[in-house]
Amino acid sequence: MQSINPKDRVEIYTDAYPEHAFEGTISYVGKLLDEETRSVQVFVTCDNSEGFLRPGMFARVRFINEPKLSVIVPATAVLQGQENPYVLVQIAERVFVKRPVAAVTANAHEVIIIQGVEADEVIVKEGGIYLITD
Repeated sequence: MQSINPKDRVEIYTDAYPEHAFEGTISYVGKLLDEETRSVQVFVTCDNSEGFLRPGMFARVRFINEPKLSVIVPATAVLQGQENPYVLVQIAERVFVKRPVAAVTANAHEVIIIQGVEADEVIVKEGGIYLITD
């Protein structure tokens, strides 16, 4: 459920008004997954000033996620710190700094970095553990 967040936009469709897409935003995403139904509670806020939407109506919701840019790096580039994974980013010739990242494993050889590194930055792809001095 990481890809559904409060303030994300949604479109709501009902059988009563099949040609009308109601727009709304997510106001709450539940923290607990119902293991039996494999669902989580999500609240959506939308304009209903015309009164089309009524209590008990069945609706389908389309989540509109804005594309997020990410960087794919070799799995060997991501090192595990005491609290967070990180990569070593080059900031000058022969000078590197630890940069915490939010990463998702893509496969056995690659990791998707969704936060912490820009596409144009130079990182250590392999052997970074040997550059750490602290």
